[in-house]
Amino acid sequence: MRLDVRYISDKLLNKLYIRVFAGKKVNINMYDMSGQRQRARRILFYFDDSRFMHLGDHLFFEPVCRLFRNNGYSIAVRPTRAMVPYFEALGYAIDANGDMNTYDLIVSKPDFLLSLRQYLHKLFLVETACADIQQPLINDLLGKLQALFHLPAPVDARPAWPADQDNHFSAVLEDGGKYVLYNNYLNSGAFRVGSEKFVRLEQFMLEFVAAHPNVKVIHSGSAADRERDFRTYPFVDIDLRGKTSPFELFALVARPEVKHYVGFDNYLMHLFMMADKKAYVMSRGRWSPKERFFLENFIDPPFLHPDILSVKQYI
Repeated sequence: MRLDVRYISDKLLNKLYIRVFAGKKVNINMYDMSGQRQRARRILFYFDDSRFMHLGDHLFFEPVCRLFRNNGYSIAVRPTRAMVPYFEALGYAIDANGDMNTYDLIVSKPDFLLSLRQYLHKLFLVETACADIQQPLINDLLGKLQALFHLPAPVDARPAWPADQDNHFSAVLEDGGKYVLYNNYLNSGAFRVGSEKFVRLEQFMLEFVAAHPNVKVIHSGSAADRERDFRTYPFVDIDLRGKTSPFELFALVARPEVKHYVGFDNYLMHLFMMADKKAYVMSRGRWSPKERFFLENFIDPPFLHPDILSVKQYI
């Protein structure tokens, strides 16, 4: 596995730089650099760097955007390119490299501190990887922001699901069939995953297929995943690697024929949990027991679910 030295160095520099602003902390995982949050009416949510903002991270912030929008704020989002269709489908204004000086407040993550340093007087930073959080992440963010900004109207913590789309998967899936979505790739946190986890994940998939002979397997991944992977998977029935966008995966997961997910704790896992479908999860893990507890209890899933055992089982 090749380490991204630039990513690691930028990550560390941001972690060091944020310490300078310890006095701007308003709670354990939020920084108000602006000092003028009560006067803000126009807010930009800035996440435009896929190194620091993974697909699933966008889902954490959708309820936050909705909280401000529902309470009368003018909201715009600058997500990574892959997630623009998601926010567009939910009716959010997309800021396409506009003038950030037109906003009263810029909400982002500490990972973006260096790239946004010229807008320090407008920044409100939200840390989503704080292991001291004691409840599902999105519920935590909503509760704190509602109190800090005195927002009267609460919102549901489950990320919004876009309205029904033109679903070309009807031509791929058999009516009445049963499918499990398999994804054995990682684009973040791979340095924490040893080869044994990939082996265990595939072994679980083989055992699942043997125990459920009527279930067909859909292999999901990016075009880059497919090009780098020279292995064959005899248990796969449909190979959709490189044939679906992150937004199109909503339509695939929503199909009644698609029953389960088997794979790492990633964007697809979040979609299945949002759709109340069972995810069999191989956790990437964390360095410390405290971080692992936070991940398994408050990120998988990041919202309070009424029946967690119905949507999650670790492998």
